[in-house]
Amino acid sequence: MARKKKSHLGQKKPSSIRKSSGLTEKQQLLASLGVIVVLVLAYFSSIAFEGKEPPASDRLAWMGASQSIAEAREDGGDTPLWANNLFAGMPSYLISLKAPFEQPARWIIRLAEAMINWRIVYYILGGLGMFFLMRFIGTAYFASVLASIVFTWWPYLMGLLEAGHNTKLRTIMLVPFILLAFLRLMQTPRLLNASLFAIAFSLGILANHYQIAFYAVLLLLALGLMHVVPLIRSRDWKGVGLRTGLAVGAIALAVGTAAFPTMLVAEYTEYSIRGGTGDPDSEGLGMEYATAWSFYPGEIATFVMPRFYGGTSAEQYDGDGAQQLKGRAIPGYWGPMPFTSSTHYFGVVTMFLVVLAFAMRWRERLVLTLAVVAVVGLLLSFGKHFTPLYQLFFDFVPFFNKFRVPSMVLVLVHWTFAILSGLGLASLLSDEGEDKGFRPSMAILAAFAVVALAPFVFSGAFSFVRPDDVQRFQPQLLELLKAARADLMQQDAIRMLVIVAALAGLTFAYFRKFLPRSVFAIAIVGVMVIDLLSVNNRFMQTMVKSDKMEEHFAETATDRFLTNDTEHFRILPLGRLYEDNRWSYRHHSMGGYHPAKLRTIQDINESCLYNGRAPGFGNAANLPLNWNVVRMLNTKYVLANGALQHANLSQAFVDEANKIIVHKVENTLPRIFAVGRTEVMQDREARFARLNDPEFDPAEAVLIEEALPTTVSAPEQFEAEITTYESNQISATVSTDKQTLLVLSEIFYPAGWRAFVDGDETEIYKANHVLRSIVLPAGQHEVEFKLAPPKYSASLWIKGASLGSVYILLALGLLPHVRRFWVEKQQQTIVQ
Repeated sequence: MARKKKSHLGQKKPSSIRKSSGLTEKQQLLASLGVIVVLVLAYFSSIAFEGKEPPASDRLAWMGASQSIAEAREDGGDTPLWANNLFAGMPSYLISLKAPFEQPARWIIRLAEAMINWRIVYYILGGLGMFFLMRFIGTAYFASVLASIVFTWWPYLMGLLEAGHNTKLRTIMLVPFILLAFLRLMQTPRLLNASLFAIAFSLGILANHYQIAFYAVLLLLALGLMHVVPLIRSRDWKGVGLRTGLAVGAIALAVGTAAFPTMLVAEYTEYSIRGGTGDPDSEGLGMEYATAWSFYPGEIATFVMPRFYGGTSAEQYDGDGAQQLKGRAIPGYWGPMPFTSSTHYFGVVTMFLVVLAFAMRWRERLVLTLAVVAVVGLLLSFGKHFTPLYQLFFDFVPFFNKFRVPSMVLVLVHWTFAILSGLGLASLLSDEGEDKGFRPSMAILAAFAVVALAPFVFSGAFSFVRPDDVQRFQPQLLELLKAARADLMQQDAIRMLVIVAALAGLTFAYFRKFLPRSVFAIAIVGVMVIDLLSVNNRFMQTMVKSDKMEEHFAETATDRFLTNDTEHFRILPLGRLYEDNRWSYRHHSMGGYHPAKLRTIQDINESCLYNGRAPGFGNAANLPLNWNVVRMLNTKYVLANGALQHANLSQAFVDEANKIIVHKVENTLPRIFAVGRTEVMQDREARFARLNDPEFDPAEAVLIEEALPTTVSAPEQFEAEITTYESNQISATVSTDKQTLLVLSEIFYPAGWRAFVDGDETEIYKANHVLRSIVLPAGQHEVEFKLAPPKYSASLWIKGASLGSVYILLALGLLPHVRRFWVEKQQQTIVQ
């Protein structure tokens, strides 16, 4: 047999199936694109045509957190850079921040989103991106469509949609275009390809999930080395320099184009929980916190059997192994992660083709590169279960210690598996595959059959119990859960056996010439669709009209009571109410949810807020509130699902419909107050201990970290009136008969907040670890706090300059093509 040609990426070109399919090249292209688009529209028909969406918890959290920003934006004026409605205030950079001008390539996406739901847009983008990437690599249409399906319909992505992890999904779906543009640049290092890569990569960054974008960079680095290393070996230094220079330049322009809001986010990270634990030498997350969601090695079995470890932490049980639990959502997941709401199932067909691709093409550079990336990604996902590699990255790789959830690294495995699955099908459809593919195919399927039989043959080897289950559940209920979890595993084992049998039958028929290539390819793609979508169907079971999402924030009797109070104050929701961002929708709350809150407020929450156990606080055992913290944060009302008893509280309102009791804090401090005594405490633990001391009174003393340059005293006459309270500015008229320390009960954030007294700037001192304070001379003054981060303007300038440079390079890159087009057109005119 004649030796096959190699593509530009080093793998063998698959045979075309055009003859057996009877379609022209154009027809195959249109049919492929049609399959990808129609599948998305059909599956998401309720979203596309009925205006529905999942009631995603993270989307609800975002809606509550972003409301004050949206209102400030509607009021006009400056871009709102501060959200004052949750955690007593935080920058808006990681909630909702829109640039004054946009990347032009995003206009196309925005236009599409104006016509149809954004989820549809990004699923189609992801599918088309992977299809065109595979076509560029050199695979035939069927293999390219299959890789597109593997990429787009990974069930983990459906879990992201259901949970509302929207930025993560958007970033993932743009990765194929980033890879395509990068490979084009590596293959043909020209200005046009460099500018296209810069545009694609900037879109990925601007999708605003930096952890996913970071993993994309790891894959780009591996693919770049795949191209550059052979050039180094052949001493083609010009080729090395050209590719490296254009790639580095394009990345720099992409990062510059995304400077807003990336620079602001990077600056914010230093002050957030992602910037350190609070210890002096800490520059990132704590290792224990960062690795809580580590992927357990045994969970690799879920790649082919989704409920090998019980599925999700709220798995819908429909089996017969535990009749008492049938029809209920149970804590099915019994792996070591704290909980999970998705699955990392890749699919039996996917894994079959991935293993086959490596078995038949392991000598090819692309296959080897992707295999190495997949292995490294898998080992990194193990986190605390394989510390040598994770600790190495955590300690030495820039930005890595800002990330949590090691299992998220599996997106890197997902990207490589999507490409490898397409290469695996391409191998089967090639002439060489027909000659040599039968034995490895049957060996792989036989191994899969053994895995599928394990839950029956070795059923006694599985505990079906989490370490904390014994404490959480009564023995009788735990036995039911174990039976249900075993049943879930065996259900999926049977499912896996059926798919393996179908693959074995199709493969046998294909190699025995009972099926032509096109029919076999269609059958494999069909089984793939059934395999993946049947697992996808376990998610997104509840859909609601998009406008119904607002009902979560419908005004309640509690809301009406609180909004009738026109003073400046905060509320403290307790218990299950605390993390619900609905309280931030209309009110200034001390609670809420955000995965990257400010370090200082996290310190107060962890070390002080609920550390009021000292007898001097007068708390009952079930109410350990630190009243120093409650008072200094201007908390006027405490919300609870039951009555609270304390000398500082009085019952203010009862919401019978929602079973909420509003308690008034009788001695809370106002939003602005004056203190005449300071205590210098540089040590953070000492500050926490002092704040936790019942003898400390935030109305009389302030903890500061450096001595004041002058003396202050408690005024006998003091008046303060807030005249302006906006996202980027707080102004007040203040009168004091003595020089004093003015405390503003707002979160201290040095990266942009500036203070002015009668127009003259004055220093802001960190007060009580978390608040702002300034020295205020005696007399009547106009006091202003303005948020004007220097990096805000700088990021816009860098964004504009980079954006202009990218599109100038794009125009220069297009110029030869335009000139060639006109020359050819003129020649045709002359001939005619």
